[in-house]
Amino acid sequence: MPIESLVAEWHGCHDYYPSSIRAFSRVLRDLHVTPDDVFVDYGSGMGRAIVIAARFPFRALIGVETSDRLHRAAQANVGRALPDADRRRIRLLHCDARRFRLPGSASVLYFYNPFHGDILRAVFADIERSLRQHPRRLRIVFNNPAHFRAIERDYGWLRRSREYAFEYPIAVYETPGCAAPRT
Repeated sequence: MPIESLVAEWHGCHDYYPSSIRAFSRVLRDLHVTPDDVFVDYGSGMGRAIVIAARFPFRALIGVETSDRLHRAAQANVGRALPDADRRRIRLLHCDARRFRLPGSASVLYFYNPFHGDILRAVFADIERSLRQHPRRLRIVFNNPAHFRAIERDYGWLRRSREYAFEYPIAVYETPGCAAPRT
């Protein structure tokens, strides 16, 4: 779905594409999610990744979406697809990712190439802030990581731990243990 049809301020944002159920489920299985994990989807779109992730034992799931149209669709989709018990674990936020503050409990982040450039750098500045305040293991899943790869050397505190060859590559990055980023 063209981004220009979804948000007024679209520069730095990318078109909407839903996550592949098969590919994303495989990645989540390999992450060995536990009830201590908290999932955050940046650019959560119509909620497909949230619905898939809700099948895993995450303590909480958060979707962050700037498009009102996609956010409302996600609310409806989550409401239809999941039972009450799963919906209670989910918060869908309609906001610009640059204004979202990553909670110290977040442990798995998902990006399906939602934005690049200044937006991506601002989000990563907040991720670094969160890790400094709450050192922890963090896993970041990039579906179609092309734009992150252009800047990944700026984030030496992350290491690429796995890559999958699906329609678009999916790369998984991790923080080393409980280390916070160095400033």
